[in-house]
Amino acid sequence: MFQSQTPIPYKPLDETPFTWVSTPIQLAELIDKLRRAREVAIDLEYHSYRTYTGFVCLMQISTREEDWIVDPFELRDELEDLNEIFTNPNIVKASLVLILVTTVSDLC
Repeated sequence: MFQSQTPIPYKPLDETPFTWVSTPIQLAELIDKLRRAREVAIDLEYHSYRTYTGFVCLMQISTREEDWIVDPFELRDELEDLNEIFTNPNIVKASLVLILVTTVSDLC
């Protein structure tokens, strides 16, 4: 599983289909495509201002062949269906985690 390999270059943007996912049918189609993927990249945008845990505002999912933007506001009750993909040990998941914290004391 963890073997050194030559990096695979990404495709140009104009060769990579993009789909906005905002209906349960579109989400089911996305999950069907992700089941066949070997690698999946995931990026979450979330709102945490004046909340303790925050909430997801936008979900970006990519394979080597296609990109999706998932609208979590429209699909709040269906997002748990993605657990099948996110917990599948045969699919490698990549995620970019960037945490920036600034407080008043940091600025003084």
